[in-house]
Amino acid sequence: MAPHDRLRQNATVLLAAYRASAHEIESERNVVAAAEWLLDNYHLVEEQIREIHDDLPPNYYWQLPRLAEGPFCWIPAHLRTRWAFIAHTDSHFDPETLN
Repeated sequence: MAPHDRLRQNATVLLAAYRASAHEIESERNVVAAAEWLLDNYHLVEEQIREIHDDLPPNYYWQLPRLAEGPFCWIPAHLRTRWAFIAHTDSHFDPETLN
């Protein structure tokens, strides 16, 4: 799947999650913290999606450096680093850990 196609898919899912969360709030139901974050920050998510779409050419992803072989050769180097960080911190982001 082309990166811009995946971006469009992700944007569609995020918008649906935003709308569903907004509906829950309007119905005076509780939402989880992640949904609250999305409601508060969706404008930032939208802006990032728009910038990626507008500023990065569709073939940009395929031009990023990769390993020549191995289990992660298909993943650009910067994403391997992020994947490893997330995997080894159980998705917990702590700025102190990065120092």
